[in-house]
Amino acid sequence: MIKPEQKYLTNPLKTKPKLPFDNRKVTANDRKMFGKNKPANKDHPKSRLSKGLSKDHPKSRFSKDQGKRIKRKPLPIIFIQSTLNNTILTLTDKKGNPLASSSAGRHGFKNARKKNSFAAQVSSTHLAKICIDKRIKMLEVRMKGLGKGKRSALTALKKAGLKIKRLVELTPVPFNGCRPPKKRRI
Repeated sequence: MIKPEQKYLTNPLKTKPKLPFDNRKVTANDRKMFGKNKPANKDHPKSRLSKGLSKDHPKSRFSKDQGKRIKRKPLPIIFIQSTLNNTILTLTDKKGNPLASSSAGRHGFKNARKKNSFAAQVSSTHLAKICIDKRIKMLEVRMKGLGKGKRSALTALKKAGLKIKRLVELTPVPFNGCRPPKKRRI
């Protein structure tokens, strides 16, 4: 019967692999092989295990939840579309399916009063109340358009008590694309 130590010696092709924890110094080649997560070497002077830190110690890099990563939950999204004539807000879930919407025209503003910043503020406070009823506290906001109500809608959401974790500007900017319409003669 061949002992496990002799098994490597009998066959020259099956040499015992040298690892960083085999009581020798860690070389640059070992760092390439194992990266930052090298196996623990008790005899190495800079090792946490040589200092007396066990694997269960909270400061140890070998803690129980080493492989677990914290995943960010996708947040609900509020789209603010602020055109020159109206401001439309839409609350959607993580995938983009609409849950609720609000606009300046829905709250009694008509014609030129719809593009007012006050109309955008009223419609955004209405949507903020819907968010609070649905127990949504943190969300993502995506704004689009050149209208006046974009800023006031955002401040109304903040004043209502919603936490905006992410703010994205989606207004399309041309790289001198289409020819603009001719100037108005008044």
